[in-house]
Amino acid sequence: DATAVTVGDCTAQIGQTCFEDYFQLQTVYIGSACSSIRLEAFYGCSALTTVTITAITPPTLVENNTFEGCTSLAHIYVPAESVNAYKTARYWSTYSDIIEAIV
Repeated sequence: DATAVTVGDCTAQIGQTCFEDYFQLQTVYIGSACSSIRLEAFYGCSALTTVTITAITPPTLVENNTFEGCTSLAHIYVPAESVNAYKTARYWSTYSDIIEAIV
């Protein structure tokens, strides 16, 4: 398993259980075209600490279990102008205390 994954700027959707149980995954970069993250996309990625998303509009989370089992998740970085949008978006609000601006 990889420790870092980049979901490119041309990818509109991250599929259901796409990275499920990638136990060594630590960082994820999600490009600007992402508009949807399906359920359990990162389920069980217990080493995942950092997610960076460059999409201005928060991608739709299909359920509130996208990051379930990601017990090490400490940072979700998003564009500075979108921090409030992410913090208040459906299901993203669960992670509002770790959503921060990309520096």
